[in-house]
Amino acid sequence: IHEMEEKPSLRFPTYFVGKPGTGKTVAAEGLAKSLGTRLVKVSLDGASIDDIIGTAFENQDARAGRIVDGLISGAQSTESINFDNQILFLDEFDRLLVSSDKQSEEVLSFMLKLLDPNVRSFYCPYLKSIIKLPETIILAGNFDIKDLASKHEKFQALASRLDIVEFDGFDSNAKTYLTWNHLVPKIEKSYKSIKSKSYKYSGLSQKDKKEITRFIEVDKDRGLRSLEKFDRIYRCFGL
Repeated sequence: IHEMEEKPSLRFPTYFVGKPGTGKTVAAEGLAKSLGTRLVKVSLDGASIDDIIGTAFENQDARAGRIVDGLISGAQSTESINFDNQILFLDEFDRLLVSSDKQSEEVLSFMLKLLDPNVRSFYCPYLKSIIKLPETIILAGNFDIKDLASKHEKFQALASRLDIVEFDGFDSNAKTYLTWNHLVPKIEKSYKSIKSKSYKYSGLSQKDKKEITRFIEVDKDRGLRSLEKFDRIYRCFGL
């Protein structure tokens, strides 16, 4: 009993599941901001083992790999690569579960070992070093892992080791708030950055606002993807 009390608790990954645009990435960004740390985003879509862990420095196609690139991209120093306090966000993780090609299966096999709390490290041939992952890891995808586990026994161990958070999407009230407080200001900021400082933007017209509001009211998408693609928002900025 004494040994069990002294043993540190294991932290399993959290899986954010929901349709595109339902706020998975935004939630991860908000969590990192509230904790005062960095969110390291790594997409697993189409990735090979070499893309993930890197290749030897001596190779012609030498690269550090997506995980290392993410971990050190905003670091103040490379003296220590063990950035425990960052949050690692592995996007498109479920693509590995439903893809049958050899490349995806190899990455999935590697990731299953990497996500074991007793492992959480890998050898990077580019740096010739053992890379220790952050304690907090968030996976994101569109497919229900519990449902996959019920149909395929090989996923049961994985499903049991994940804290699952479901993202059901937004109603029209939430979409309205996000549109005017996040989406439009974000587009406006990007717009101003590509225009000359002398250019004055007068803001959305009442007609623009009505068109956007009407779209929100009839939009059936539970996520924000269709709204993000709504041309009226961009047309009024001249984009």
